[in-house]
Amino acid sequence: MPRKPDARTRIASPDELTRLLANAKPGLRCLILLCFQTAMRFSEALSICPANYDQQNHTVTFTGKGGVTNQLPVTEEIAALFASAAPASATDSFVLALSETATATSTLQNQWKALKKKAGVDPSLRIHDLRRTQATAVYRSTKDMRLVQQLLSHRRMESTFHYLAPHDPKNLKPILEAIQPATKVIQ
Repeated sequence: MPRKPDARTRIASPDELTRLLANAKPGLRCLILLCFQTAMRFSEALSICPANYDQQNHTVTFTGKGGVTNQLPVTEEIAALFASAAPASATDSFVLALSETATATSTLQNQWKALKKKAGVDPSLRIHDLRRTQATAVYRSTKDMRLVQQLLSHRRMESTFHYLAPHDPKNLKPILEAIQPATKVIQ
């Protein structure tokens, strides 16, 4: 049986996110926020349109990978971007409506590369890593794997495990010490 590739562990640092958002134009900013704050996949974020958005409840409902229907809350910042967008129809993407020149996925990918360079962000950072960044942040905050699984809309917990960035080894020692029972050296 072929071996699965190792899980990608790259997540964006808070400083990288700040620099990306500070330099992003509205369309790319909307894409980044959807992929980071709601942990959407690129294609899911790109598909969000007025027909998916419940303005009163600040939620988006969409069909994700595997035909799974997802409903996620959006932040005030995303809601404000949606309000400023002027999609031509109820099925036109908010991201594309907010983009000056984006008409294709390849254009957005090129804009992403240019944004990383302008913001001084590691060129290896992928848009999909923003999903991983949020999953890791939610887990570190809650320690609830089921919540992370639900956020990512994974059917199998194994898939969710692959999204979480490993703990920093320097943080492992205090954790291990904290969970070990106190022992006295017997003389």
